Amino acid sequence: MRIAPLLTLAVACAPVVAGAVESADKASAELRGKKGIGYARSIGGASGLSFLYGITDHLMVEGLLGIQYISYEDDEAQSQFWLAVALGAHFQILQAENAAFSAGARLNLFTGPAGQDTEGAPVDVTQTGVDIPLRVWWWPDEHISLHIETGVAFLFGPDSGVITGDGQLEAGGLVVNIFDNLDTGAFGHIGLTFWW
Repeated sequence: MRIAPLLTLAVACAPVVAGAVESADKASAELRGKKGIGYARSIGGASGLSFLYGITDHLMVEGLLGIQYISYEDDEAQSQFWLAVALGAHFQILQAENAAFSAGARLNLFTGPAGQDTEGAPVDVTQTGVDIPLRVWWWPDEHISLHIETGVAFLFGPDSGVITGDGQLEAGGLVVNIFDNLDTGAFGHIGLTFWW
């Protein structure tokens, strides 16, 4: 095995890696006033476009917006529209050179058709949920962050029907998921954010 070419490659890449770690160090520790946009999926089911804003170097607020619209070819079936919004905050408890661990709180709101009335027409419902998200963040660059989320989700089922709940939630019921995210198991909620 030839070690000289590998050693030469390692020496040549060292300044690039050092620069990325240095810039990531600044990104994970300096959130105050920074804005972010990307994709996130909450443990309570809301997913979509994510908007983040750094209040302090440790605290950020986040809003999520997800929309789904289904239109059918024939006129017999009515078009359907679902909206998912979430508002929360994440506090970075631990910060390292290019990573962080945060805990937070989030309110999820879903609206759209769920179930049918006595004549078979879709019934619009509003469903809520509360999350306690735990995230591990990684900054490969000062403008990019990746995260993975788990935690505790409380899902409340409206009496008229259920929009989300992975088949576990019934109308009028309550489901508490502890480190068992909907649809994807404990660690299936990966997100990406661009910061400026």
